Amino acid sequence: MREVVACVWPTQCVGCGLWDVVLCADCEQQFTCGTREWSALSVSLGGEAVPFIALGEYEGVRRRVMLSAKHHRFVDFSQLLQRAGESIAESLICVGMMVFLAEPSIRELWVVPAPASWTRRLWGRSVTIPVACGLARVCAAHMSVPVRVVEAVSLRVGTFSQAGRSSQRRRQGRRGVMRLRFPVPQGVKVIVVDDVVASGATVEELLRCLGKVVSMVACVAWSTGKVSR
Repeated sequence: MREVVACVWPTQCVGCGLWDVVLCADCEQQFTCGTREWSALSVSLGGEAVPFIALGEYEGVRRRVMLSAKHHRFVDFSQLLQRAGESIAESLICVGMMVFLAEPSIRELWVVPAPASWTRRLWGRSVTIPVACGLARVCAAHMSVPVRVVEAVSLRVGTFSQAGRSSQRRRQGRRGVMRLRFPVPQGVKVIVVDDVVASGATVEELLRCLGKVVSMVACVAWSTGKVSR
């Protein structure tokens, strides 16, 4: 039966086009390989430098797979995104970017995913929550403080997706559209998780809502037009 389905609806890797597989092992390594070199980056948002780390650049295989994760109607990429989050967390720990949690005043770590638009929520295609869950799982195994995924920020009603918009329109479209669902308690630090940082508009708006409790930003892919090494 599987062979019949494959003949009627042939499958290709969403990353490279290889036949008979949804995602080949080589393309999957773009998200999960723990031996690759990772870059600790600094992104300037709102005039302040925020520690920033990304899995890699938003191009080629990584770009095609991320687009499929957002828009593919029949394949669920949540497990891949969770593994990507785990790999990001392992890198954060390896390069020593989690040392801030050793401060005695810190009681808990929140991993806050960028909120999805209502259309993506309607179709169940959130990509930031699986990444946040993977990141939090690894952090919790290595940290002495509780680690939780908290959807602390939401989009205001009527806010649409940024897909297909220019950088300028993205920035305009994300200005003032998020709200803090509840205050962040004292002693809590936050890692913000996004899928792709391109114009930086979404992260800027997240920082506006959350304020100085944000200790770093993590994402799956980044655009060189916004982030500098």
